[in-house]
Amino acid sequence: MAAVISPVLLQQTAARYREMLRPLWREIYEHPELGHQEHAACRRQTELLKAGGVPVETPFGGLATAFRAALGSGRPKVAFFSEYDALPELGHACGHPLIAVASLAAFLTVGDLLDVPGEIVLFGTPAEETFGGKIDLLKAGAFREIDCALACHPYHTTGIDQGNLAVARFDVEFFGKASHAASAPADGINALDALTLLFDGVGLWRQQLPAGARVHGIIISGGSAANIIPDYTKAFFYLRADSNALQERLKERFAAIVSGAGLMTGCRSKLTPVTNPYSANRPNPALNTALRQQAEQLGLHPATEIAERISTDFADVTEAVPGANLFFGITPPEMPAGLHTREFQQAAGQEPAFEAALQAAAGLAGVALRFFRDAAFRQAVQADFRTASAAN
Repeated sequence: MAAVISPVLLQQTAARYREMLRPLWREIYEHPELGHQEHAACRRQTELLKAGGVPVETPFGGLATAFRAALGSGRPKVAFFSEYDALPELGHACGHPLIAVASLAAFLTVGDLLDVPGEIVLFGTPAEETFGGKIDLLKAGAFREIDCALACHPYHTTGIDQGNLAVARFDVEFFGKASHAASAPADGINALDALTLLFDGVGLWRQQLPAGARVHGIIISGGSAANIIPDYTKAFFYLRADSNALQERLKERFAAIVSGAGLMTGCRSKLTPVTNPYSANRPNPALNTALRQQAEQLGLHPATEIAERISTDFADVTEAVPGANLFFGITPPEMPAGLHTREFQQAAGQEPAFEAALQAAAGLAGVALRFFRDAAFRQAVQADFRTASAAN
């Protein structure tokens, strides 16, 4: 295989865009927008690209806050993925403005250095935290001609994403009968009792959950007054698993627990899946190795292994296209902070995190250029993808 692309050249090229991208990072970070509401973030990125003479299509794939930009032409086609949605209350505690910066910098860097046939594509993908914008784009055929998908994500350490958890989200509702809790308790059917039994059942279920499974939920509505037997309650749950097959088993068991809680209390239960469950991903060893090599060349000191797993709609992309995801550390080693915490949200707004995003951009760009230039590498990536597809 061809040598790893020069880290100095990659870093110098990515650094050209530092001052152009810093205001973008600050604006998205300081004005968080929830999924499918990222109008300002989408507009700011597309305006920046158009100002540089890059063709941009937006809205894209039926999504108002999605976009597609491209440089070059022909095959192969390599894609990067910008993310920019925020979390309720916590803002950018997942660091998505850094993903936007890294993806744009990687895209522009490859555009500058690409000297062989091929097309580099940047997708703006909304609603990763909630509605799975990449899945909607998949359904619209947006990635049909993509040969390689490369992503990155801020984290508490640097390393290669070894695998994602599938995730399914559910609304759970119980319907009972209201009654005065003191004067006529026997006339009521307590929907809060059903919800309590659901959480009890899930708690007991956790004792036998496989190591790769997670179940967690919150109460949305638990009643309106203590002296009224609640006739309606609602919860929201996530089910996660390290394989799609395990995920299906979890869903069956969860549905049985919901039904049982309703039966035990005389309530009617309703289980509603939320649109776009996320898949477990399909790791690509050739791409993962290339990303690790490039990160090492850049002096990023990637961890030997990252044991923790996240859920992302990028995993669904890897079901259709060979893909890999680079985690880049933004928190101090002595004070690591997890995703979706106040501490991580604060770290994502600091200058070292912005510089880490530019380093991640250089890593992504190096692997993309290798994919364009090295036929043997492309063949290895495709072979790993076919092997993983057959295993599924």
